[in-house]
Amino acid sequence: RRLTYSDGLKARINWSPDGISFVFRQLNYPLNALYVYEFDGPRIWQLTDAADSMTDMWETSPIYSPLGDSIAFVEISHGAGSTLTSRLMVIDADGSNRRQFMETSLQVGDTIDWSPDGKQILFPGAENYENCHDLYLFDVDTGEVTPFVIDDAYHFSYPKWSPNGDWISYIRETCNNGIAGWINERVYLSPADPEIETAIRVDIPYSSPLGGFGISPWEALKENGEYIITELGHNLRLRSTPALSGETLAWLKQGEHIIVLDGPEEADEYLWWYVRVVESGKEGWVADNPGWYEFVESPE
Repeated sequence: RRLTYSDGLKARINWSPDGISFVFRQLNYPLNALYVYEFDGPRIWQLTDAADSMTDMWETSPIYSPLGDSIAFVEISHGAGSTLTSRLMVIDADGSNRRQFMETSLQVGDTIDWSPDGKQILFPGAENYENCHDLYLFDVDTGEVTPFVIDDAYHFSYPKWSPNGDWISYIRETCNNGIAGWINERVYLSPADPEIETAIRVDIPYSSPLGGFGISPWEALKENGEYIITELGHNLRLRSTPALSGETLAWLKQGEHIIVLDGPEEADEYLWWYVRVVESGKEGWVADNPGWYEFVESPE
């Protein structure tokens, strides 16, 4: 059903942890501000003061803390000439105590995410806002900023923590002379533990610079779990080894049932699962792909 009837462009919606409200950016050109929609009432109220996005600054990417008591967001302001300056800000959930959250020379990209335990904020950053961004971690308690993914050849954006905090997903695209050009955009996963350096490419292109994505709260495949192959999994190869070079043993068919016997293994930028096809009894490794299975029975 429709929730808002006011004028202006709404964007960057983020739900409160208790599910009774969400925060969003509203642009009534050229004025913009952050607003909160509360289902109790319902009512909409203005969280931050309105500002001219063409001459002053704009606010974007609001996100609730895991406790729901504060909201972090990115403030982007106009500097001398055509330069832009961005900061990580925070405000209490009732609209009071607006303040700068992080002291750093880095310019903060406009897509941020709060870790499930509330201890860190993940953000894209660069010395110049308009240049390609790397990914950094901000420690909420100590104020320390540490690199997470650094690579001058790429631009990184839309970082998201998995609900259990073990993984971080993000968009990686080719950096064109220091500028993000939305070239060869791909979704990647990296372990949140900085001691583990393996990044896994999810084999789907990401083609919309204005969009975004999230991670399902459903857990991944589990050993001894039973699943059914979907249309997206039809003709996925069952291989002899967890690698693209592995011999093809069979092709999965839509409607077949599989039981997970082992995995995951990481190779060729994929997660691989060793499965048995219930109907044929064939076993082999299959590369994880988006939407290729549905749950039949998942063990506790």
